[in-house]
Amino acid sequence: MSESIGFVCGTKGDSVAFFLNKEVNLSFGQIVRIDSDERSFYARVVNAESSSTLDTIEQLREAEGREAYGPYSAYRSVDAILFLEKRAAKARSPTFNPDYRDKVYTASEEDCSVLKLSGALELGRLRSGEQLLGSAGISIEAIPLMMDMFGMTGSGKTNTELILNAQIIDRSPETVAIIFDFAGQLLDGKGIKPQKGLKDHALFHSKVRYYSAKDKKWPWACTR
Repeated sequence: MSESIGFVCGTKGDSVAFFLNKEVNLSFGQIVRIDSDERSFYARVVNAESSSTLDTIEQLREAEGREAYGPYSAYRSVDAILFLEKRAAKARSPTFNPDYRDKVYTASEEDCSVLKLSGALELGRLRSGEQLLGSAGISIEAIPLMMDMFGMTGSGKTNTELILNAQIIDRSPETVAIIFDFAGQLLDGKGIKPQKGLKDHALFHSKVRYYSAKDKKWPWACTR
């Protein structure tokens, strides 16, 4: 088992805070595992802060080199949101939250299989720090269901949509989709470097029907 990267210092609802060990690097959005007795919790990192236990005057004196304090005067804490609980072989939404001093670990290959992130329509790989774990994707059965994609500007929503649509084209006619592309981002790959869109897909002309606004219709595509 890998070494812990910190321990829980507080919980409230589905939010958990933990102190991070020195020399440990995390990323926003990274998934961590928290072991709590017979249960394991999975959480996504949403915030981090670095602070000191010293008073302002003591911090200034230390910065000027007038005083030297112990290694525990500075610390880094991380906030994460719980999204899954595993007990024995069953995984479900969290029914409770971890305890104070529970150990925190980065996600591993085994955790990736527990999270069941893989799917026939592969979107990418799960990254834990600098380590790439198993594939992440969507099952074909999920395509007819309602799904939403959220993210800040530049977080990769359009690129993810391009990858998903390319996978749908690859598996046509097993998968079918109607795509509304009002800005032409998906068709031309606007804003993506290198600029490549669905029209550059090798099977675009044989498996996609494209309708343009120039023909007095909104642009949309339907895989055959």
